[in-house]
Amino acid sequence: MALNADVSFTWVGHGTWKARSAKGKEVLIDPWVMNNPIAPDMLKTVDRCDLMLITHGHFDHIHDGVEIARRTKPTIVTNHEIGVWLGSKGIDGEKIIGSNKGGTVEAEGISVTLVHAEHTCGITDNGGIVYGGEACGLVIEFENGFTVYFAGDTDVFGDMALIAELSKFDVAFLPTGGFYTMGPERAAKAAQLARLREICTEGQDAAEADDFTTAVSVNNAFHAEIANISGNTVLAELAHIVGRRVQWYYRMVAPERGHGSWDEHRELIGAIETGDRGLAQEVARRHTERTREAYHQPR
Repeated sequence: MALNADVSFTWVGHGTWKARSAKGKEVLIDPWVMNNPIAPDMLKTVDRCDLMLITHGHFDHIHDGVEIARRTKPTIVTNHEIGVWLGSKGIDGEKIIGSNKGGTVEAEGISVTLVHAEHTCGITDNGGIVYGGEACGLVIEFENGFTVYFAGDTDVFGDMALIAELSKFDVAFLPTGGFYTMGPERAAKAAQLARLREICTEGQDAAEADDFTTAVSVNNAFHAEIANISGNTVLAELAHIVGRRVQWYYRMVAPERGHGSWDEHRELIGAIETGDRGLAQEVARRHTERTREAYHQPR
């Protein structure tokens, strides 16, 4: 699957993916391969692995990691506790980078940041469960700048929007299982929250550059996305129509409202993320009133 001209992905099955980087590195994410019942036979032999990335220690994400690592000797990036466990299995400690959430490491020319995930992380070992630290997601920036967010196993959470804002990823890989992870509906909400933060960043960048034509366009996109998230199709269509007709209005107040408007947008996103309906209504009311007042200021 080509998501970028220079980076390609192959779904092995379940939560396991292979990637070929912009400079030809072979990357294996969550190594459940040989024992993965839905992996096709042609992918069950791993002859080369330059970089192995592990989100958490559940068997269906790590089960074949030790065997593959012994054979191919990749650099491994994971959390600290899983790194220690891999070392206890005889994997060369010089090849293991045990990081933690918020940490960014460079490995094989690729940047990997461990981020939050809402999940557990026990490792099945000798008939028992070994503590495996906390489950993580991954933000992976390839050599050409192409960046993906690999959420691993997780539920939706509000800071997915913050991950999107900070990393500006191009593509997100989200689970949709619905039993051990979030299902499709909750994954769609995660994508919407990430998109809101992305739009907000675009608007703030435009305001800082005094590019009010872009700021107006992005403002319309933000309001339309809010309407879509509400699930009210009538409101969404109305936002689309109104957005086209009042661009002249916002263009007049954009220089004055600029940063303040986008700060209020971020406050609204925060209220949506936490499910605080009352705060969201108050922020929206205040935002509308301040914009109206700015329009009526003498010029």
